[in-house]
Amino acid sequence: MAKLEFYRQQVTPRISTPDVRGLSAIQSQGAQIAEGVSKLAQLGGKIQESQRALKLNQLNAQSLKALQDFELSLETDTDYDNYESKYEKVVADIEKGVTEAAGNDQTLVRAWRSDFVRPSMEKQFNVRKAALRGRVNIQRADLDQTVDTYSGLVGGDDPAKDADIAAQAQLSIQTALDAGIISPQEALTKMQKFNSSAITSRVNRDILNNPIAARDRLIKNGYPGMDEPTKTKLLDRATTEATQYLTRINTQEERADRNARRAKEDLQERLRTQADQFVLNNDLDGLQDFFNKNQSQMDAADRMRFLKTIRRQDIVSDFTTFAALNERAASGENIEPEARQAVTQGLLSDSDYRVVVNASRETGWRKRGYSFVVDNLKPSEFEKKAGSMATIRSANALRDWNNWVRENPGASDAQADAESKRIVAEYSNQAEIKSINVLRRPTYLVATGTKTFDLRETFKNTKAAFDAGKISQNEYEKQAALIKQWMNVYKPPAPPKAKE
Repeated sequence: MAKLEFYRQQVTPRISTPDVRGLSAIQSQGAQIAEGVSKLAQLGGKIQESQRALKLNQLNAQSLKALQDFELSLETDTDYDNYESKYEKVVADIEKGVTEAAGNDQTLVRAWRSDFVRPSMEKQFNVRKAALRGRVNIQRADLDQTVDTYSGLVGGDDPAKDADIAAQAQLSIQTALDAGIISPQEALTKMQKFNSSAITSRVNRDILNNPIAARDRLIKNGYPGMDEPTKTKLLDRATTEATQYLTRINTQEERADRNARRAKEDLQERLRTQADQFVLNNDLDGLQDFFNKNQSQMDAADRMRFLKTIRRQDIVSDFTTFAALNERAASGENIEPEARQAVTQGLLSDSDYRVVVNASRETGWRKRGYSFVVDNLKPSEFEKKAGSMATIRSANALRDWNNWVRENPGASDAQADAESKRIVAEYSNQAEIKSINVLRRPTYLVATGTKTFDLRETFKNTKAAFDAGKISQNEYEKQAALIKQWMNVYKPPAPPKAKE
């Protein structure tokens, strides 16, 4: 007990009661720490919001660019019926990309959708408007072609037939007007143009049949609805024809010539009527066969008109499509169904259609030479997608080979091998062209200065020459390819800087 008492006396004085001031300090420090933690949390929230806002701006910019790129792509897209479905896919792809980029941040996704809804609706309206405009333009072009066809049919010797054709033309115009494709003023103008063409055709036919009677009828205003300038022009022609007719009428030679001309005109009239029936029935294959058999006996104007119909608006082949079909034809595939479809779609001209179809059927040295040209000038996969000059070189080389085969049906194996190697060497040397100085000049090149050129006008002049029958389809396609080469190489000089 004595020891315990001693211990108590030693320890007890060391134990003291808590200091109130010390507790207050501890509590103050705790409050400061809590406040600091709160401010830190607030700072973290602000940083997160700033990062989200930055990310939202980036996503908005990327989304708008994707919409703009799609809208620009429509400038060369004629698949008007699928504009909206393509747009919907683009919007879905954009939303998928944004969702993946946002991860688990649903707040960011909701903010993006709120920002995206207005521009996406505006672009959708633009897409619908562009699709409608494109379809209307196609319908307007079809109407013009239909009215032109009817204009070429009138003016015969059967008034009942002419009246029926005029009624069909009027019905086509009225249908387009009711559908909102053309305005009332345009409908009136088109009908007036048709009537004028019909009257002119009738007068020209009368001049050919009896220039004296036609001249007298013109003098007496016997062709109602004709404008004065047209009447004056036709009267001059009728007068000239009548004078020549009277000069020739009394000679046996001229009578024979007159009879031969009349027989020729009767034949041309029959051929025109038969060919027009194919057009009206939309039987272009039948028209092609009929044209091939009878074109030498047709009137020049009729030849040009039906040739344009057969060529589906004078198309130039899409080089990528042509190159792909050539490769498959060279390997022995049956590409005829797809080649016909490409012609229908405007991707392959009739002359190039014959090239690839004949190639798939050829044997012997013809097949061997064709395959040699294809294999040695085959574009790479990248070049096919890019529509590069490699595809153009390959297409032109194959056209040259096909022309040589047609012109040399009795060639030997050695001659064929030599020609195919020559063609490959010639077009291989074109692969490294970097300047127009080594290119052949287009026939209808438009120069705007000593070393400056307008290639768009050059193409227009070339097309006009083809329409006028000055160059063949094959030459037209070669000229178009050559102009394309110039467009890829020619760099117009920069405009001079303005003086300060």
